[in-house]
Amino acid sequence: MAIKTILVPMQTEAAATEALEPAIVLAKALNAHVVAHHIRQRPTLAAPSGYEPLAVAYIRENSDEFVKEQNRHSEALKAEFLVACEEQSVRVILPEEHAHNKAASASWRDEEGNLPYDVARAARLADLTVLQGSGEDASMSEIALAEEVLFQSARPVLIVPNEGLRKLPETIVVGWDGGLEAARAMNSALPVLQQARKVIVLTIDKPKLATPDAESAAAYLCMHDVNATFDEVSRVKEKKETVFYEAARDRGADLLVIGGYSHNRWRETVLGGFTRYMLRHADIPVLLAH
Repeated sequence: MAIKTILVPMQTEAAATEALEPAIVLAKALNAHVVAHHIRQRPTLAAPSGYEPLAVAYIRENSDEFVKEQNRHSEALKAEFLVACEEQSVRVILPEEHAHNKAASASWRDEEGNLPYDVARAARLADLTVLQGSGEDASMSEIALAEEVLFQSARPVLIVPNEGLRKLPETIVVGWDGGLEAARAMNSALPVLQQARKVIVLTIDKPKLATPDAESAAAYLCMHDVNATFDEVSRVKEKKETVFYEAARDRGADLLVIGGYSHNRWRETVLGGFTRYMLRHADIPVLLAH
């Protein structure tokens, strides 16, 4: 699948550099269109019983101030977006105009909605969503956003740490256990893998006999014009996520591609240990799919 539409949720000024700039880097390499998506949250307030005229007046006054602040914040983010596009020489056009454009382009989308749910809905019509990484200090809202987009959009997510993504990844490590999530992640990343100088399909311990091994996965990638090899690391007592991450760093990875796993099938899903570890500890960009 080609990557032609890249969604960047723009809720904070940090997203203008930590997520928007990497998205533009990818868009330039893939001739894609970047959609900077900002959601203005609106207060949903109900007047309490008793002293109704006073309560309604108070709510309206504060609601109006909240709306004004949302508007100011939106305009500030849009200004950051326009500056970034100008600095990167990216045309700002409507998404439907991109089909006639042979270079990277971008657009600004501003709408009312609810976080994080409406971001995931928007991501369903994007080929990739780019989010800023927050590390161990991630707030509950940042975790909820990554979680919602990953598990409710049916699309891949690229988490970029503070170090950013200044150029296309040259060495990519694909985490492979033969499972469905790993296969989805690998295929979702195919346009980026084809641009890499070296791709290593890495397995921690041998997968179950009923699943394809790393050698077969690497052969599959080679059939799709990817310079892929395979490798295997055994662990003793360490956690699988720790071993994988250290092995990827040792191999010079500047992008990780892994499946996003959940231990809970219910709506209130919690990121599994492997995925949560990567989101909180990796200082390397991570592309996930579920």
